[in-house]
Amino acid sequence: MAVLAQFSTNLRLLRHRLTTVRTFVDAKIKWVRDPYLDTAVEKEKHLKPMLSLKTLILSQPSKTLPLSAASVHAHRLRLPTAAAKFVKKYPSVFVRFRLRHRLSLPHIKLASRALIAHKEEALVLDSPIHRKNAAERLARLLMLAGARRLPLKIIDGLEFDLGLPHNYVLTLVSEFPEYFQICSMHCDDSNSCEMLGLELISWRDDLAISVMERRVMNVGLGGRRGMRISFPMELPRGFDLEKKVRNWVDEWQKLPYISPYENAFHLLPQMGISRRSGRWRFFTSCFIFWCRRRQR
Repeated sequence: MAVLAQFSTNLRLLRHRLTTVRTFVDAKIKWVRDPYLDTAVEKEKHLKPMLSLKTLILSQPSKTLPLSAASVHAHRLRLPTAAAKFVKKYPSVFVRFRLRHRLSLPHIKLASRALIAHKEEALVLDSPIHRKNAAERLARLLMLAGARRLPLKIIDGLEFDLGLPHNYVLTLVSEFPEYFQICSMHCDDSNSCEMLGLELISWRDDLAISVMERRVMNVGLGGRRGMRISFPMELPRGFDLEKKVRNWVDEWQKLPYISPYENAFHLLPQMGISRRSGRWRFFTSCFIFWCRRRQR
């Protein structure tokens, strides 16, 4: 056994010596803002808290909510300002009113246009095509995870980005038993506690195709393991790279392509191909999200 262990150690050391190590280029890059991206982010900046407040209002039997209750849940809803100020900022979505009682507290409800938009959205979310697409996005996310499982609290944080229904555990997960199952996972801390997670039952080869691989196939270039695929780069106006940075990017783009669904944990972290694999995973996760982006 000792001989085998020593042989394994020597083999790993030899492989590391023969591996080309690529480091980051030492250069300063001037930061240039992208006005188109900034505009898109600014438009949707308060969309998630707005939808959270809408869900809370519609969960009430009367479809109305005391303004004081919205203030109590402001932190959970992640409202950027006080509830009253937030409601006042979006009069086309929320309506503030008082009940007929003289001493009644201010209440809020959805505006008529917002209610119509909600009903149209509900029809789309309940359609079989959308539910299947949402299930496939969730399956792809689990396939990107090393153990094909993730804690529910992490998926809850990505619920909006994945386009999942609000109660996806009771609806979407149970609707696709061939995809998912609830599992128990150990916590990261040392308390030996357990938490609920979601596990992918079986690997889906039909879903294990990255966006870049699909693009290559669509243009008729075929596809093979280790092929060279370049990152699409569209730099904003005024963003110029120094020559040595451009040379480094060109060299980095020539590294072999590793699918984000492929196990790349055997690669050393300091290897250029390892860092490139990490970029592919991030790039693919952004395309899994319906909004095609993710804020830090």
